Amino acid sequence: MYQYLNYIKTNYGSPKVYVSEFGADVKGESDMEIATALQDDFRQKYYQLYMMEIAKAKNEGVDIQGIFAWSLMDNFEWEDGTNFRFGITYVDFKSDDLTRYPKKSATWWQGLIASMSSTTVTV
Repeated sequence: MYQYLNYIKTNYGSPKVYVSEFGADVKGESDMEIATALQDDFRQKYYQLYMMEIAKAKNEGVDIQGIFAWSLMDNFEWEDGTNFRFGITYVDFKSDDLTRYPKKSATWWQGLIASMSSTTVTV
């Protein structure tokens, strides 16, 4: 991501950049017990490493205007239904009210956002 963002800055006159729809699904997460799925260490690490690359690029002058993780909640995919989970919030598709539970990655995002400043991104 760092190299890509610097390529954009160098070759396109340093435009404003919005990083959107980056995330990860975890193989077999839909079949896990809720408690296990909530401990999404892989997704948290993925986001952490990704954000470190974005922070490095921002600190070196890439004009990052916004970052949008994909996805806030587990959702319905047209082709795959609810077989894959991408969200930082677990949705219990078996409950009548679709109960939602924050995953470990959601807590990580909360801490990151709380620690950010408008000029320098620290991870």
